[in-house]
Amino acid sequence: MRNRLSSRLNIRMGAAATAVVTSDGPVVDMDTDRGERHACDYLMVAPGRERAEWLMKEASRLGLTHYDNPVDLGVRVELQAAVLEELIRVLYEARMEHFSRSFDDRIRTFCICPYGQVTIHRGHRRR
Repeated sequence: MRNRLSSRLNIRMGAAATAVVTSDGPVVDMDTDRGERHACDYLMVAPGRERAEWLMKEASRLGLTHYDNPVDLGVRVELQAAVLEELIRVLYEARMEHFSRSFDDRIRTFCICPYGQVTIHRGHRRR
């Protein structure tokens, strides 16, 4: 993604943003923890989980409305049927959840397909 975008925009990595600078509304600069100031016509900020609180404070300081919008990411995990056999004998389609230590995120299963097979839909084209 970085290689594709780098010809169209400047990407700054390895420095934490400290302030979004505006002038009568539009964003004009971004200050970093390295004491740098980067001028911009448009700004995309991707602070990650560890700096999400900073971004919410900046949005409030700038008078922007912000909403909590959790994101679900899916990962497919395949196991031998014997691993889950005892569980699925009692609960065919079990739902499980766990809360992470680092951010107290809710981690959950979406579905279990006991003894199922993955099929390829011929009508769907890959890009």
